Amino acid sequence: MYIAQSNGFVRHCSNNQILTHMTKGSNAAVESVAPNKPPVLFPAPEPKLQRTDNVIERTALFLLSSILAFSIKTTDRNLLIRNIGFSYTNFVRITKLLVAKSRNIRDVSDAIVNILTSILPKFIINFFRTNYSKNSRYICEASSLWFTFGFIEWLVGPAERFLIHIILLTHSLTYSLTHSLTHSLIRIRVNMTSGEVVNAGSNSSIVNDNVWESGIKLTECRFLAASKCKSACVNLCKLPCQTLFQEHLGIPLYMKPDYTDYSCTFHFGVAAPSIENDPAFNNQCFSDCSVSKFKKGNTTTCV
Repeated sequence: MYIAQSNGFVRHCSNNQILTHMTKGSNAAVESVAPNKPPVLFPAPEPKLQRTDNVIERTALFLLSSILAFSIKTTDRNLLIRNIGFSYTNFVRITKLLVAKSRNIRDVSDAIVNILTSILPKFIINFFRTNYSKNSRYICEASSLWFTFGFIEWLVGPAERFLIHIILLTHSLTYSLTHSLTHSLIRIRVNMTSGEVVNAGSNSSIVNDNVWESGIKLTECRFLAASKCKSACVNLCKLPCQTLFQEHLGIPLYMKPDYTDYSCTFHFGVAAPSIENDPAFNNQCFSDCSVSKFKKGNTTTCV
């Protein structure tokens, strides 16, 4: 890996030229996106993974679909209720209707967070909030490990863990995180008090060097592959999950979906950038957005 600095950006490059840019004077790591130029639209790729749900998973899908249909306000709740069923197709159809029929998609995100916090036992919430400041590494690794148990594979697909390289810098108590995934490296500096991405001073010196197994990759997110809608991805999954971990469990989390292959990486211990600086939100939808048959108007701006 080498580091090159130009035009106010710190560029971290691997041999495969996978890049993460740090904006000067900002607390956000952002993708390399040309300013004032909308991302090119492309058709949604075809999913590669197939799954047959068992009775317990189909029951869980029915309950989850029912909760979404009855709990979230839309312009046509009866339509949602009529689509409740025991299949993943029923569940995805309801999420598409939530995107298409909601008056304010951010209100739907907030409602999902409320549902999640009401389901989680209070002792679990208190455990994470109390222990993250005491042992950040343990909590972040435990969070990533939980995903590999397969409890929610029926919902989001299979997951695999990856390593995050932690380097403690003396003067500002910041960490430099380098995660290794498919032989590529991306470096991010993070303030471990807030989880925010920051610029480390040139006079910093390394005093500690650790590797955390606190990264998760969904090799193909089942929900994104089935919905084929970026708005459903970021507003019904990414944003509520990040909000749940950051604001209610006290654990910074940055989720980074890849719309070219439906994969998604979870970075526990790294705060997500603002919506304005997050590449996942600064994208138009697929050129063949699957919500188009439910929603009038230009669906390419559904995110």
